[in-house]
Amino acid sequence: MTALLLGPPCRYACALLLPALSLTVGAAPAGAQEARTVHLDLPAGPVSTALRAIALQAGASFGTDDPALLRRRARRLRFDGGIDKAIETALAGTGLVARRVAPGSWRVAAAPPRSRPRPFKPPPPQVAPNIVVTGSKMDVSLAHYPASVAVIDGSDIAHVTGEHGTLAIAELHPTLLSTRLGPGRNKLFLRGISDSSFSGASPSLVGQYLGDQRLAYASPDPDLRLYDIERVEVLEGPQGSLYGAGSLGGVLRIVPNAPDPRQVSGEAWAGASATAHGAGSMDAGLVANLPLGERAAVRVLGYHEKMGGYIDDVGRGKKDINGTQVTGGRITAHTAVGARWSLDLTAIGQNVRNADAQYEERTLGRLVRASAFAQPSHHFYRALAVSVAGPLAGGRLQSSWGLVDQRLSQVFDATQPDEEPIAYRQRDHISLLSSETRLTRSFGKRWDALIGFAALRSIAIQARSTGAPLQPVSLGTLDSRVREATVFGEARWHPDDRLTVSAGGRVSFIEMRGAATGVLAKPAPGTTPAPPLRRQRLSTPSLALAWTPVPRATLYLRYAGGYRPGGLTVSGAIERFTPDTARTAEIGFRMQAWESTGLQIEGALARTDWRNVQADTVDGLGLPHTANVGDGIVRTATFQFRLSPARGVTVAAGGFVADSKLVGWVPYLEQTVRSPLPNVARHGAVLSLGYEVRIASGSNFRANLRAHSLGRSILGFGPELAIEQGDYAYFSGNLSLDIGRTTLSLEAFNLFDTRGNIFALGTPFTLGTTMQGTPLRPRTVRLSLLRRSF
Repeated sequence: MTALLLGPPCRYACALLLPALSLTVGAAPAGAQEARTVHLDLPAGPVSTALRAIALQAGASFGTDDPALLRRRARRLRFDGGIDKAIETALAGTGLVARRVAPGSWRVAAAPPRSRPRPFKPPPPQVAPNIVVTGSKMDVSLAHYPASVAVIDGSDIAHVTGEHGTLAIAELHPTLLSTRLGPGRNKLFLRGISDSSFSGASPSLVGQYLGDQRLAYASPDPDLRLYDIERVEVLEGPQGSLYGAGSLGGVLRIVPNAPDPRQVSGEAWAGASATAHGAGSMDAGLVANLPLGERAAVRVLGYHEKMGGYIDDVGRGKKDINGTQVTGGRITAHTAVGARWSLDLTAIGQNVRNADAQYEERTLGRLVRASAFAQPSHHFYRALAVSVAGPLAGGRLQSSWGLVDQRLSQVFDATQPDEEPIAYRQRDHISLLSSETRLTRSFGKRWDALIGFAALRSIAIQARSTGAPLQPVSLGTLDSRVREATVFGEARWHPDDRLTVSAGGRVSFIEMRGAATGVLAKPAPGTTPAPPLRRQRLSTPSLALAWTPVPRATLYLRYAGGYRPGGLTVSGAIERFTPDTARTAEIGFRMQAWESTGLQIEGALARTDWRNVQADTVDGLGLPHTANVGDGIVRTATFQFRLSPARGVTVAAGGFVADSKLVGWVPYLEQTVRSPLPNVARHGAVLSLGYEVRIASGSNFRANLRAHSLGRSILGFGPELAIEQGDYAYFSGNLSLDIGRTTLSLEAFNLFDTRGNIFALGTPFTLGTTMQGTPLRPRTVRLSLLRRSF
């Protein structure tokens, strides 16, 4: 399945038994399901009751074409054993069989008659297995999920050319956009919800999670490398009722491959790249899965990347200055606790070192700028997560805790024309402690419910200095602290097998504190600083409907909201800014039109009203500052399809059209300004053509060509920041050959060496005196070798 396979797996999912039957336990690895012991002690009753019990205990997912089959009677069941035998026992004597269609997923159908042989028929085309949107927190099947969502397979991410971090998702999903300051410094946007080009004290617009672990709150995209990933779910926003602050645009939920207690396995890879007009690159990594007995395992990932630069600095006489090194890894341990509970521990670490900024001065030529000194940046990321899951009170409890520590240092060139070199330095230390506990339960055949509690504590300390590059003078420090306690819930009603109605909401109690030292603490004459403590109560609703009028087709309506708390900022004194809220109305569909060709289609229309937009901007001196900049409206139309016109051939495409407007007051102009929202492209699209063929036993050949285009956008709000960016298109492709356990790949990014301005900011201090731009990485060719199960 590709990133653009957004249609439903309708053959299996458009008549799911019950939401409880489509339950996929996030803490359970697909391979570990068979290792779990299933306990059944049930009276005679419908088959659906027995399968629901298996699903809840083993994290399995069942689907069927004919819901009437599930009303057949099963005998009294008393059983203890593995999941395969449990399914066989539950269906014994019912005339039904269950066929595995994917790891952890089965399709229930009537057993073929034995009285007479059937004539041979070619196998039907392969269709997608039952897909469960675990980011819904109620494990809803894709066919019944009432919102725009993309489920991107980890193998598709692994084959993205030129990117291995978050931007690899943007290469596959057109509505995910990002600034391009460099790895560890970027800001993400989804569905046209964008406030500014600068990262500051405001909560992120896109929530990022590794499983249930929140990866960031009010900080840049950590840009973790997406190696050894099972899938990524991109949930379009707002997602406030389930995820709270930091999800106005949506949520990226990364699901890593889980430890497998059944076998020792692993893989190792190495690659080398050559970039036109730049230096070479290399990357290498290792994954190992190690069982620890029959019910526990540990999975280890390690990687290193050295990416060559391609920007020349004529001011210092240096070439290829913007090289980057990334080193990181992840360790996950899984163990069963008792018969039906599980415990998972995850540790994450990543270091990013950018030797210099990656912008050019467009008046000097392509890939060139003139600087008096280097502008490096370093990003250090550490995280620890603990998760437990198991049955409780007739439902399933999932509880997780996470600790994140980020350290980011940046240098910007603040030199003005005909003046001595001036550097601005900023160092941020951000710590985040978060937890969430939720209980999901089914009440009969028609109701499912979720109730949860979440809490977080964020501490951000920022030190600023400016002056001569080697002798900066401290401007002082900022200390921002946030504490939040939240109650949330959702209920789903299924009046029949074709209709699902859901409603939910969230209430958050937030306390914020701010303090400043040094020059930053001095208020302007005649001003009164705001109190350093602020308390708020914020809430947001959600209401949705999903209807399956005919098999393999789903229509949905959704109304959802999101918020970010109004915080404290410093600009000569502590100041307040108000919360911003977003409300989105969405109508969409997904369907599989013709099974014979595998045609799958999805589309959606959405309108978002965004009030009191809070933006991380810069003040008149170029220093970071947060303020409410006005009210916004965003209208988007999205469309995706996938088609298999011939055996082994896949065509997929996705695109969007966006229209945005921000109306706000600009103090220094003393007038109201109307403009598009920053970084919201007018349109964008991804088109891919894939081919796969088996050339011999154990040998496969794959080829893929992808085109990516993005329309124009502007850098920021206001006349001085209305700098155009975007408006480019480029092609990438890859070839790979599997020979047994070895894969040889040849990849090419930006095949035609397109010159495009993907982002118009390098340093905010000289925007008025230089024409800045961030160029597309020039044509890059990578050759890699991967070896599995060593």
